[in-house]
Amino acid sequence: MNHTMDYRTLMATLPPGVEPAYDGWGIDMA
Repeated sequence: MNHTMDYRTLMATLPPGVEPAYDGWGIDMA
């Protein structure tokens, strides 16, 4: 499982100012 790819993809699709919190298990919107 490559979380880095998913994380970068999500970061690229999120609007400015919105940051996902990566807790090691998955990506949670905080």
